[in-house]
Amino acid sequence: MSRPLGAPAAGAVTIALLGSVLVACADQTESYCDELAAERETLSDLAQRSDEPGTEVLEDTVEVWRDLQDEAPDDIADEWATLVFGLEGLVEAFDEAGTTPGAFDPASPPPGVTDGEAERLRDAAAELASPRVTAAGEAVEQHARDVCEVDLGLTGGGS
Repeated sequence: MSRPLGAPAAGAVTIALLGSVLVACADQTESYCDELAAERETLSDLAQRSDEPGTEVLEDTVEVWRDLQDEAPDDIADEWATLVFGLEGLVEAFDEAGTTPGAFDPASPPPGVTDGEAERLRDAAAELASPRVTAAGEAVEQHARDVCEVDLGLTGGGS
């Protein structure tokens, strides 16, 4: 027959459990910060390459963002999910339209892109610029700077 834990023993168990949770959170944050620092150069390179004519980096970018989302600690996970979801919507719209960001001009869609596909592309691009996604990007950027001391360059407000 087991005896109930006394107050001192219950307190010790609670402190031990809390300590293990805090260590796990610290480990998760440290791993995330390491991943952010490692991918910062990749994201910068992708951003620079996106300005080059004929260079398509959207799918590579979403891949990096998914990896970062997977590493994100709980306190910023929802914001990463919002960013990745918005970017995936744009990737899907381009895939369904059979075109690429470099080939698509909203004012004059390429041959073969239907009016509906062009509208979906415009809507997906507008979603990325929406207040909800913009706020998520700002939160991710601020968290990266404050917690990890990494400037991702997502919002242009970095150092």
